[in-house]
Amino acid sequence: PAAERTRSGLVSVLATPGTVKRQYTRDLISKWAQKCHVRLVGSDRLAGLSEAYMREGFVDEEAVRAEIAPCFIERDGMRTDIVVLACTHYPFLV
Repeated sequence: PAAERTRSGLVSVLATPGTVKRQYTRDLISKWAQKCHVRLVGSDRLAGLSEAYMREGFVDEEAVRAEIAPCFIERDGMRTDIVVLACTHYPFLV
């Protein structure tokens, strides 16, 4: 799990807005990542960008960067070192 692998304690969860809003997501964080600072990042566009990439073989890299940028933060001299891809579409962009 991400909470066990992080060295900085800063973990971001990149997901659809619906997943970010769900109490279930917050419950998982409370149960498994109590010692971490978890940032929930809801992306409206990333699933669509993934689908476009699968269809066309091309992705707007600037649009992807804009969607993932909020995942990366600094806090107390540490940086986000784990980003959880919480949508089945997202790994296609990796």
